[in-house]
Amino acid sequence: MGAGMSGIMDAFFLSQYGFAVSIYAKGPDPRIPAASGKQHSSTMGGELGRFISRFEGEHYLGDSPMYPDMKGAFQRHVSDGGWLGKFQHELNEFDLHWLKKRQAACDDTACMKETERWYVESNKTSMELWQEIIFQFPHLFEKADLLNTGILRLYDTDTLFAWAVARHKKEYILERSLSPNMIAEKYPYFADAAECGYIAGGLEAPGFSFNVHAFIKNVICYLEAHHVHFYWKQTVNHIKFSPEGLVQGLVLDDTSIITGHYYSLNPGAYANESLFAGTPAAGKLAGVAGRWLIVPSPKNFKRPVKIHGDARVEDGKKFPVVDINLTHYKDKNGKEWLAVGGGYAYLGKPPFRFDNPAFDLIDAENERTVKRFLGPTFLDAQQLGVIKKSNATCVRSFTYNDRPVMDMIPAENGGILRINAGTNTGTTTIAPFTALETVKAFWGLH
Repeated sequence: MGAGMSGIMDAFFLSQYGFAVSIYAKGPDPRIPAASGKQHSSTMGGELGRFISRFEGEHYLGDSPMYPDMKGAFQRHVSDGGWLGKFQHELNEFDLHWLKKRQAACDDTACMKETERWYVESNKTSMELWQEIIFQFPHLFEKADLLNTGILRLYDTDTLFAWAVARHKKEYILERSLSPNMIAEKYPYFADAAECGYIAGGLEAPGFSFNVHAFIKNVICYLEAHHVHFYWKQTVNHIKFSPEGLVQGLVLDDTSIITGHYYSLNPGAYANESLFAGTPAAGKLAGVAGRWLIVPSPKNFKRPVKIHGDARVEDGKKFPVVDINLTHYKDKNGKEWLAVGGGYAYLGKPPFRFDNPAFDLIDAENERTVKRFLGPTFLDAQQLGVIKKSNATCVRSFTYNDRPVMDMIPAENGGILRINAGTNTGTTTIAPFTALETVKAFWGLH
């Protein structure tokens, strides 16, 4: 279940290892133009750029130079520098329970350390798997703007920069640390930002970016050619259990039942809570939104970029952490653009409100950051009127303790149902790892 990145990667790996696979997806076939904007996943509901790195999937708990005051972030609205996309009077019973659990998780130091270790190790494995896919299946990346050059990270404070360098050194993935002058020389489109003091330093590390919409469409075509069956606009409402607690099937909207030997559920953030009834995932998964902006790419854009900025206070007003990606792509006319993605707004459970005022605040902050870091490029584009405010919103699947849901539930005839969700902002990075875990689970290796 699910045709976002997690579901598609599960299907790809299972097919490679000899399983007969059928996919049921809530949204329409993304290859149909009319399907645009009607998807039920971050993969196709968001904009097209994806940024893959060793630290793309991680936890957002406690305090660190990168994400300070995470305990308070989910208690304050975006308008007050927090990560809440709902005002206090809008919070329902599920929200209050989830947010209370998150507060407790921010105090569980042992859990935080274990979660961080898990992400670091699984991201490492996943990065290796991604490179194998790029090498062995290059046709999956045709017209997908693959930029497999390594990444550039930029930091706006000395403390944040020093912490990041030490972190990358610890994992042996620091290619080079860069002073503002070095950044200006190698990446001249950031020269003005370096001169104005917006950049404390940067580093180069392994990573890549690609057009996730094009990639997913290529994989769907590949899977269909290898006898994987797709069923679009099919909503799974709940799991049917036997009196003994074994999974008997998945119940669709029209009450018909899907049966199989193995079940892999990749619900993302759009699944109704009824789907998780009777499973350990109940009450754990909520949606946290991010937003997109499209700006012209500067000439000779060399590496995907992540811009990190500490939380700040200006004129007595709090602003949230800056944490945005710049990913490169070409349109059908060959014009080069950057997909700018970032921001955090807790939304809870669907249905989501897409006229949320929190989104305007995230859009404004993304635009402000791009204006600071890509000053001349941004101002030229602004004068020409070619900056595009995207309507795309990625609603990522978060758990209250940032530990992914990877539950296995016994099914009839010795089968297994696996739920895979809650990898927050790192779902794309970690998807090959979680897909291989699904294969191992179905083979009985766990």
